[in-house]
Amino acid sequence: MSLQPHAVPIRERILELSFNAFNARGYKQVSMDMVARELRISKKTIYKYFDAKEAILETAMEGLFARIENDLNRLAKGVPGRDALLAYFTIYRDFVNSLSERLRHEVAQDIPYLYERIKTFERQVLKRSFGKLLKELRGNRLIDYPSPTREFTGAFFAMLKGLVDAPEDKANFIIGALFRGISVKKKKKDKK
Repeated sequence: MSLQPHAVPIRERILELSFNAFNARGYKQVSMDMVARELRISKKTIYKYFDAKEAILETAMEGLFARIENDLNRLAKGVPGRDALLAYFTIYRDFVNSLSERLRHEVAQDIPYLYERIKTFERQVLKRSFGKLLKELRGNRLIDYPSPTREFTGAFFAMLKGLVDAPEDKANFIIGALFRGISVKKKKKDKK
């Protein structure tokens, strides 16, 4: 059953259409006039909810951050082993793919405080939650590697970043192979 356009609150429709347009066309190319035209509302209606285009983008980014954090919190509640790494990667890929390169570049150039918030979110939420996941897997004796150092976590995280553009099946295969490579090896009993 699909929702009728009027069933979705206008504020949410403004956010969704604008964020999609920012990603597709670029922040600079999207105007409040265009958003109003697309939604068949007046610009005055948009200004009732948001005082500027930048406020729309910032609110949309806050929504994205909240959604990703919610996904990470659900993951922290219990996906074991290799599946946890795959689930984390899916969440990370979702975040990266939610922001087009063009939008990232324009935000970096024109809205530095918001770009810094994106980078801070990547460091403080995504990377830290990955480090916690590795520690938990190690604590549960599912993976075997020396103490989860920042260098190890950083290198592993960088590897995940490199897999974002890979086809999903190939990325999942590589993550599975890495998990097998660092998983705890069961010792064979000596036969006498």
